[in-house]
Amino acid sequence: MDQILAKIVNLSYELLGIFLPGFIFGLFILLVWWGVGDLPPVLTHGAVPSLTLDWIDAVVKKLDVKLGIGIAIPGVICSYFLGTFLVWVSRSGRADANSKWTHLLASSLLMKIPKPQHSYEPALGALFDKVRLRFSDASNPLDWRMFYPVGKAYLARNAAHSLVTTYQNKYTFHRSLVLSSAISFWLSVSALVLGGITSHFCRVEPKWMLLSVMAACWLWMVNGFTGSYRFHWQMFGNTIITELYSLLFGPELKANESK
Repeated sequence: MDQILAKIVNLSYELLGIFLPGFIFGLFILLVWWGVGDLPPVLTHGAVPSLTLDWIDAVVKKLDVKLGIGIAIPGVICSYFLGTFLVWVSRSGRADANSKWTHLLASSLLMKIPKPQHSYEPALGALFDKVRLRFSDASNPLDWRMFYPVGKAYLARNAAHSLVTTYQNKYTFHRSLVLSSAISFWLSVSALVLGGITSHFCRVEPKWMLLSVMAACWLWMVNGFTGSYRFHWQMFGNTIITELYSLLFGPELKANESK
């Protein structure tokens, strides 16, 4: 049973941290493609078609859609690689003490998604100091980067229920959503600028209202998911500390030791 639960936990990271963000990012790209209208064939001399229902219908008919395999397999592969790309790039952000939303938004739009200054609430420092001594010498206590994987492994073996993996999956998922929203925002803005040029010279226009609304929505998503990513990042650290403290120094353990 424990092995089954461990496999489910590992699979949850692949689904929530890789496949789902990649799938959502793919949908965002399709929305931008739809919103640019007839710009792609004009800018690429017909190499990239416009995204229309007729074009989608023609592509589906060419694929083997029996049991959905013809669409599902390419979709899964694309989602995996897009999700992996999001994880690679989104991890480049550094700890940032400036918590002003304008600064955080600007950093995220520049693809440098800022981490919180502290990996856990400073108020939990006393609990952290006590817990980490159980895994290290008093003369050489583990710092956070050495401590948290050890603590996470200990909880995985000894805690019946833990929220550590839940918060890890959440911050990974939200961080990828920040990046995918930021990229989609810049694609929409670029399409609006190019649309202004092609409208003047070629009389070819994108879907102005759709692109404008999508750009505003993605800007809002970048701001919102940046905050929730930072919250879940810190909750990941908080949960490791508090769950370990409860497990190692909880009243149930003390009661057993007094017998």
